[in-house]
Amino acid sequence: MLSTPGSLRRSRHHRKISIHATIYPLARGVTADENSEWEASAIITSGDHTWLETGSLEGEVGFDEDSEIQGPINVGLALSTRS
Repeated sequence: MLSTPGSLRRSRHHRKISIHATIYPLARGVTADENSEWEASAIITSGDHTWLETGSLEGEVGFDEDSEIQGPINVGLALSTRS
């Protein structure tokens, strides 16, 4: 998975945005089952340009819309109890 969070530096006169890439090669997509006791919220997601790769990571890698899931992919969830 590739993530590109931006950092914002401010001064009185201008803003500067820096983009950094973070690669998590072993990240997995996570989902939560619907539940009456718990509510799940995505807190870490991949970008729109990512996908859940199901094939080998050797050689040429690319998105296969017949067998893979297009991003954004949830890779971190927060759980809270329902009131």
